[in-house]
Amino acid sequence: MGRDLPVRADAGHTQGRIMPPFIAALLDLSFDTFITPKIATGIYIIEIVISVIGWITFGLKGFVGGFFHGVFDLLIVAPISFLLTLVLLRIGLELLMAIFKIAEYTKQIADGGVR
Repeated sequence: MGRDLPVRADAGHTQGRIMPPFIAALLDLSFDTFITPKIATGIYIIEIVISVIGWITFGLKGFVGGFFHGVFDLLIVAPISFLLTLVLLRIGLELLMAIFKIAEYTKQIADGGVR
């Protein structure tokens, strides 16, 4: 994921208290701090878990149609759909991360150069 974007100096201060950077980023109404890069890994892990549960559920439901139908679903159809789901999600998350990196680097250029 690389390094995190900096939190504005005043983003963590609310009524004399200092908030954690993630909460400060959520409450940053100027949108100077991005939270999506910070949660992308968690989203991907959750999707892997959900996909594994779906793989097992789909495979076991196939046995309702008969033994051979269940084995076919469990060993052929479910793994293909599992991999396809992960590939599409990964592509989507990588696309989002690329957009955020572009925004980060554009901001650095606009602020006077790469740091």
